[in-house]
Amino acid sequence: MTVFLRRIGVVAAVALSVMLVAAIVAAVALHGGDGLSGGAASSGGAASADGAASADGAASADGAASAGGNTTAADGVKRAAAVPSANATLVARQTRQRDLDALAGSLSRRFADYGGDWSAYVRDLNTGAEIAVNDRQGKSASLIKLYVMLAVYERMDQGRLADSADVDGLLRQMITESSNQATNALVMRLGGSDARAGLAVVNRIAAEHGFGRTAMGDLLYDSGTHDSSLKHTSVSDCGRFLDLAWRGELVSKAYSDRMLSLLLDQRHRAKIPAGVPEGTKVANKTGEIPGVENDAAIVYASRPYVLVVMSDGVENDTAQGQVREISAMVWRSLR
Repeated sequence: MTVFLRRIGVVAAVALSVMLVAAIVAAVALHGGDGLSGGAASSGGAASADGAASADGAASADGAASAGGNTTAADGVKRAAAVPSANATLVARQTRQRDLDALAGSLSRRFADYGGDWSAYVRDLNTGAEIAVNDRQGKSASLIKLYVMLAVYERMDQGRLADSADVDGLLRQMITESSNQATNALVMRLGGSDARAGLAVVNRIAAEHGFGRTAMGDLLYDSGTHDSSLKHTSVSDCGRFLDLAWRGELVSKAYSDRMLSLLLDQRHRAKIPAGVPEGTKVANKTGEIPGVENDAAIVYASRPYVLVVMSDGVENDTAQGQVREISAMVWRSLR
């Protein structure tokens, strides 16, 4: 009899345990929204749909944590801030492109009124929208010094030219003061004291970077005895140069930054910089010889942009004023 009672007690205990387990399972099922959805809880106890938690305990719908970009809605619930979609970026670029296409028409009409040969390139640095008006190879004048600078930094990066105070000083004179003597000295260094070899280095590196309308066929002289047609570039080559430097993709981020620093210290500011409001930061390189006025610039506006203008066949003082007018027109269009 005692044994029989003991067996009944065991059976009762087992039955009770089964009932308790069933009750727990039912409770979890009923309140599943308060538990773990994917197994990884957030620090505040609220998990995302696939279990990846956000930093403050409120996760996004796909489980990717927000990084301080959460917003609180009117209902008091924190949600991850919206990230611009690829479609929104495309729409922004298309909108900007329409603005630039309209600007291209205005520039074409203005160039026809000016006379001479004009070309221009404009690129919105935020969206990548761009235009090129009358894009063709033309006389570079001192714009060619951009590509000498590129070749010098490329050789430094390769360990084939010393990154010395002497070379840095020559670069500064070449870009900020537009010194022809400093330019020639750098070309000679690139060629191991051989001018032809140095020019070949400049041309090869320019071509390797995709600047197909750019070439330097001779050294630079202050007298009028050299052939200016031996040095040429285009507005699109110069525009792409500045865009790559802006993005840190010309040689390297460090060398791109050094290029921009020199251009920001430019002393020749009578063209594109003079067409934008005073105090606007501009990184630019000018070029001028008799009958030619060029300027290539990054304008650090609220929406930064590249503007390159090249002219040929217009009296220099007149052309400088017209470049300023073009700069002001582009500023008004893109602000």
